[in-house]
Amino acid sequence: MKKEISNQDKELLKKFKKLSYPSIYKTDDTDNILFVETVDFDVCNLLLKGATITADKYNEIINFYNNFLAQIKVESFDDYAMNHYKMILEIMKIFQKYYFLQNTK
Repeated sequence: MKKEISNQDKELLKKFKKLSYPSIYKTDDTDNILFVETVDFDVCNLLLKGATITADKYNEIINFYNNFLAQIKVESFDDYAMNHYKMILEIMKIFQKYYFLQNTK
């Protein structure tokens, strides 16, 4: 079942897609930049298009998200990076909500 995301959520996704990536993701010793790109190119696009999220895709992205959370060191973030990070957290909440909404009858 296809469920629409709210206009408010769409605005957040569009705003995120216009942002540049904070340099901290590019210079740390983790693969966090890959997750940020996944949010930008996969998660946001799936949500904006209203595409069905398969269980496999959901699990793959959530596992990647959990690794991202385990590696992140927010104490080294400037204000821009912190706001960007908070947007990622919000987008992932939307992703999870949308996945569960589409799988309820």
